[in-house]
Amino acid sequence: MLSGWWIVLIIIFCPLNILAAQPLAASECIGCHKDIYKKICAKAYVHPPFKRGQCQKCHLQDGDKVYRTQTYQLEHVYITDTIDPKAIYNMEAVFVDIKGHELSKVLKKIVPKDLPNFVQKDDTPARIFNIQVGPIKTGIFREAIITWQTNRPATSFVEFGLVGSKNKKYKKNDNLVELHKITLSGLEKDQKYFFRVASVDIFGHRSTSEPLFFYTQLDNQIAKENDNLSKSNPFVLEKIRFFWLGSKLALYFKTTCPSRFSFKYVKLSNPTKNTKEQYFSYSKRCFADLPLGDKRLFIDVCYKCHKSEQLGISHPINIPINYSDEVSKFLPLFNGNIITCVTCHSPHGSAFPYFAHKSFTTDTCIICHRNY
Repeated sequence: MLSGWWIVLIIIFCPLNILAAQPLAASECIGCHKDIYKKICAKAYVHPPFKRGQCQKCHLQDGDKVYRTQTYQLEHVYITDTIDPKAIYNMEAVFVDIKGHELSKVLKKIVPKDLPNFVQKDDTPARIFNIQVGPIKTGIFREAIITWQTNRPATSFVEFGLVGSKNKKYKKNDNLVELHKITLSGLEKDQKYFFRVASVDIFGHRSTSEPLFFYTQLDNQIAKENDNLSKSNPFVLEKIRFFWLGSKLALYFKTTCPSRFSFKYVKLSNPTKNTKEQYFSYSKRCFADLPLGDKRLFIDVCYKCHKSEQLGISHPINIPINYSDEVSKFLPLFNGNIITCVTCHSPHGSAFPYFAHKSFTTDTCIICHRNY
């Protein structure tokens, strides 16, 4: 009855497209941060790249990789470019639900080969289980929802048709998920249908179920669909898994509510096992904490446009200061006591010349230089 199944399966699943993310365009930043953008642009002095929406000039450094999805999903998979399993990386995943709530997962100075629960490629295909039919919905035609689960991220595919008919139909979804859902539409009422589900897992192995059957009669088959959007579940990261794909790393995330997803990672330069953690900490009155931030974002990036030889005499940076506890209430400091470019200058814009946080002539200098 199901002759030609494998031929159709291979045609539909190959090549397997498993990167469900697109490069992040700089102008897209304003879409989520438009309130901040309007507020800064209303100031007297605005950093030109910020005003033009060129966020990548400062926030996307050489070697950074950033991707984001446009749809709201419970499960997300990101596959890196070729990486060194023994190198050290910073990684950050950000999730935003439909209500605008945001959460993030930060992986600081990780070595891919040392990640917990690391799944290596093997020859065992994903296991398909918990196949269910329902609910049966009615309209001009009837619809049936087919759901199943796999023990690792995989694509979704259903072959179906009327029992006794040679005509078969196919529905698929190439997103890599563990919770699978396919809606079969255009069904005739009061008929018996056969179907079979299949999945290609993250390693490229195919799994198929045995032929199964359902009726499109509504009697005793109407069920309430599990609607994740109507639940008041707390928005949290429920699961994270790591898969090694030859020279690439795949990361699987599952949240309790559908969310958009963005992912950023960067290989640290000249990493050593004893490298001191270099992350910014701010008081509540200063900038929001940037988990992937290091001196590149607050010193090196400034020199890309503002060359040191062109600045002339300038205040020393990358040095510790006294009274750091008091100073950090008003000005941001690296690691709580190190002066950087953004200690005195706001990278987005300011009400004062030179993008200063406060007036240079009356306020800024005396915060540190109290006895002058």
